[in-house]
Amino acid sequence: MLKELARQLFRVLIYWLLQQRSCRFGRRDGLTASQKAANENLPGPFEPLENITAKFISKGLDIKDVVVLSGAHTIGFAQCFTFKNRLFNFKGSGKPDPRLDSSSLTNLQSMCPNKDASNTNLAPLDSPSPYTFDNSYYTSLVSNSGLLESDQALMGDSTAAALVNSYTYMAYLFNSDFAASMVKMGNVGVLTGKNGQIRKKCGPAATPPPMEVTQQAYTAHTGHGSVGPVIAVLAVITILGVIAGMIGRICSGRRIMGHGQYDFEGWVERKCSSCLDGRVDPPLARPADIPVAEPVKEEEPRDEGRRARTK
Repeated sequence: MLKELARQLFRVLIYWLLQQRSCRFGRRDGLTASQKAANENLPGPFEPLENITAKFISKGLDIKDVVVLSGAHTIGFAQCFTFKNRLFNFKGSGKPDPRLDSSSLTNLQSMCPNKDASNTNLAPLDSPSPYTFDNSYYTSLVSNSGLLESDQALMGDSTAAALVNSYTYMAYLFNSDFAASMVKMGNVGVLTGKNGQIRKKCGPAATPPPMEVTQQAYTAHTGHGSVGPVIAVLAVITILGVIAGMIGRICSGRRIMGHGQYDFEGWVERKCSSCLDGRVDPPLARPADIPVAEPVKEEEPRDEGRRARTK
């Protein structure tokens, strides 16, 4: 049952987001929470409509928003203690609420017997379709089957009752007005900028770190720990740039530095000419004072027979 209720709540949220196009972001969570303030500002199930309307007006809302947002009770459940007085002792009379439909009264009395042990029992806020977001909540009010006293009180005000009747027949109007009222309510008491906080867990407020830890974290973030890698990268880029410039000047035949015995360019050219442009160094010249032996000519073989005949 709880899983199905969670699914329906999720569908309601998605439906609302799709129905309206002005969902604003950037809200922040408060730093504190107060049960007392919540009880004072949120309408209760036993309050008269006048009190509920006054609370809405103090937040910039109106009677229409009261009726529309009460339609959120089309899904969900309420504990018996929130409406049991209507079943057995309405306003100290010792009798049930005379406005409550008789068949609904019988069903609710079976779910919530007049015993303290039943106070936490659950009853659907919208018995025809407790798991569906629709307009049947308003149909129940028209037939005097509203669960909470604050729900059924809407039919006691002419303005509110007119809206209830219109939503009973026009579900699309309820959907549209519900989206608009949700946007209005979402703009009440918004915290932005540096006010409030962003909670990773919705329940408890996040505890800010001690001032010393915060200062250390700031120093570590802005000190040498973050500048060191930048300096190292710049140094590597500078060295590579110098080497690239030197190789470029050597390949183009220009000098960089030094002459004579400190002729660095000449030494690099002699050592790296073959790898730079494919040249081959010429052989070293021989000193002029070293005698060179001339090749020895071979004598022609003598023809002894020819000489004998000549003689």
